[in-house]
Amino acid sequence: MKKIRSFAKYIWNDPVWNKVLAVVICNGSSTIWSFVVAQTTKLTFVQAFRAFWSFKLPIYYILITVTALCILSIARYYQRKKKAEMQAKEAMKTPLRIYSAIEIQKNKVGDHDMDALIEALKTQIFRLGKTGQNYNAFEIFLNWYPHLLTGIPDQVYDDRTELLIRCARVLEAYGLIKRKVWGAGTNIDLLLLTPIGIEFYTKLQQQYQKSSLK
Repeated sequence: MKKIRSFAKYIWNDPVWNKVLAVVICNGSSTIWSFVVAQTTKLTFVQAFRAFWSFKLPIYYILITVTALCILSIARYYQRKKKAEMQAKEAMKTPLRIYSAIEIQKNKVGDHDMDALIEALKTQIFRLGKTGQNYNAFEIFLNWYPHLLTGIPDQVYDDRTELLIRCARVLEAYGLIKRKVWGAGTNIDLLLLTPIGIEFYTKLQQQYQKSSLK
């Protein structure tokens, strides 16, 4: 059942297949309607089919439909905005794990050495807002990790998301995150973790746990 739902969601959100699906739904509906009318009236199937597609729709129906769609689009935009703001607030409240005292073994994450990657991220400093606290890219990556798993819209809602977006170019340069189009018909990207970013965080956790047991 989950596979069917995920496949249906993929088709619905795909910029090409959703149009194909819309055509199938329209033609299927008109065919069923024409068949029912042909069975219950004196009209033939062809006449019923033509009547369906030549039906004159009053202009106020169109205006009501367009208005309703505009209201739904605006409501969806503010819902996404509110969700992103909540994620931003939660991210900054997430306790920062201190890894500076951990002796991390020299191993690779992608093409990068763990020690070199951590030090490189720590040298990239970003300020929260105009007069806020300074954070380095390593701290920002740790704080935002849980939300980058599901994706963060590349839009500025407040100082916290603006901090992440400015840092995103550094995290992208090291292959820790990537951009993905949020949805069909939008110019908004999602910031998502890459396999390298997940591997990097997992190794940090493993080293932290080993250090805690000593």
